[in-house]
Amino acid sequence: MTEKEKLDRGSRQSIEQRIIEYLPLVRHIVGRLGLKPPAPLDMEDLYEVGAMGLVRAAYSYRDDRNASFKTHAYHQIRGAILDELRRHSPLSRKRREQLRDFRNAYSRLQSEKGRTATHEEIADALGIDLVELNSLLVDLRTLRILSLNEPAENTEGEDYQSTLPCPRAKRPDDIAEKKELQRKLESEIKRLPEAERTVLLLYYHEGLRLREIGELLSLSESRISQIHSHALLLLETRMEQKIQSGANGDCLDDSGSNEDYPLGV
Repeated sequence: MTEKEKLDRGSRQSIEQRIIEYLPLVRHIVGRLGLKPPAPLDMEDLYEVGAMGLVRAAYSYRDDRNASFKTHAYHQIRGAILDELRRHSPLSRKRREQLRDFRNAYSRLQSEKGRTATHEEIADALGIDLVELNSLLVDLRTLRILSLNEPAENTEGEDYQSTLPCPRAKRPDDIAEKKELQRKLESEIKRLPEAERTVLLLYYHEGLRLREIGELLSLSESRISQIHSHALLLLETRMEQKIQSGANGDCLDDSGSNEDYPLGV
């Protein structure tokens, strides 16, 4: 056997070893996404697509890259799964319009009432019941996940996430702005209801899947998805309000309680 053949064989063995070692990562990512596969897909299809993403990651990874193989594989697996979901259009155009109406009603009611609208008020404004409202919250989370990974305009197949500014290119004013944004975000997270706060902590800090969080809190995975989506909607709305108020020279009280955040879920 020549030296080249030995190197090729060693490379193949290394690739196969990586695939076997990181195969559990596929199920972890599918569980973290917590998205219901649209027909005709099922969960096994997502696992299979994710495994193919892992194989591509193993063959395309280079040791001289700054990112670890786990990071490289994570993005490849997640991207492959989201691409497959997007191809099967889990959210129709009509559903996306309903989600847009939902967000518009949410923002409008908050402006009119000077507080966060309850789910009952939003449902009344949209002419739907609370069951449908909770279904919208689940689909809103799906839309958030898929939209961030959709191809960005005027790019060659890159997604929105990859076109965000590089975190290494930091200027002093960028760092100061980021710290102020983090301070405001931490303030708003503290004001969230306990259920929303707990779900965000377990999902983002502890890295648990929605199903695992549901088991901990004795709630269904669908219910956790609703709470997660509701928490992000609350944060997004309040952060937009803070940014707009800051631009207008107003000052919002950061020390408020979470009484203006009805659980509503």
